[in-house]
Amino acid sequence: MGEPEELIVTAAPPAPHLVSHVKPTPQVLPREVHMPDPEPLIERLSADNHEFRKLREEHKKYEEELMGLNGRGFLSADQHWRVSELKKLKLIAKDRMEAMVRQYRASAHA
Repeated sequence: MGEPEELIVTAAPPAPHLVSHVKPTPQVLPREVHMPDPEPLIERLSADNHEFRKLREEHKKYEEELMGLNGRGFLSADQHWRVSELKKLKLIAKDRMEAMVRQYRASAHA
């Protein structure tokens, strides 16, 4: 048996009727949107709204407990379950606070 022949493939230029004469559109970069600092609003809601203040305190308590558990080297099955539960509770509290902030902003602009 002889050696296989070498196959050389070249690309043919595109057919003239397939070449587009449309100039590409320039790339439009997204504008950076600056959101107002939410901290003054959060402080105001914390001072004026009991439910918001309670949610904020709960969120902080969950975060502290979560940090304590995550700082341990080994977690039991119950502790793993508690970590999962704390993450969910934190998220629920955060979602409710964010909804209250959105509602406050909407009523302030109405």
